[in-house]
Amino acid sequence: MDSIPDNAKSLALPEFCAAVMKRRAFEWPPTEGQLAEDFLAHFGIARLGFYDGLVKWCGEVGVDVSTMELPHDLRGVNFWHEKNMSIVMPVNGGCFISREHTLLHEVRELLEGIFAHLGHPTGGGATLESRAEQFAACVRMAMFLESSKDYPVTGLFAVPDQNAAHKLNGIVLIFLAEPSKCLQHAGWYGIADGLWIFENA
Repeated sequence: MDSIPDNAKSLALPEFCAAVMKRRAFEWPPTEGQLAEDFLAHFGIARLGFYDGLVKWCGEVGVDVSTMELPHDLRGVNFWHEKNMSIVMPVNGGCFISREHTLLHEVRELLEGIFAHLGHPTGGGATLESRAEQFAACVRMAMFLESSKDYPVTGLFAVPDQNAAHKLNGIVLIFLAEPSKCLQHAGWYGIADGLWIFENA
């Protein structure tokens, strides 16, 4: 196994990846639900906040976040140049929910580059895209649940498909029926088969 990258501006993410590899050594690769759980436990869910908090956190762990005009079909891009890990977001990136998801997706892809450097990749190509979507959905869901825990929640609904979400009024709180299985696809509503929807009173 290779050593932790020594050319990073911060070792926060490499050290996290090394800790995950040690913890999940006998069940590699971890599911994205497990990785999200480790991520939130390691860095602290309260520390992340929402989009602005995520951008601040990125700076603290050595990831530069900037904005620029991107092609319409490109929601974000990440790269590692010399000592700098960077994420570029579009100037007009939509609402904060969409931007949060994209930023976490790009963070997950940066983590994959570190896992690969350490000799423990979890997947590439289309597999990585799918895993990054699941990771972002799991982290966002946990953040939303944490921020909403003081609000009363009533009305349990089983949602068979994404279109059913449009029939629900008010604020919805999303919770996985099986926490270990994250979303297969994440869009505006972050809803897929197998989810339970709780509608706020």
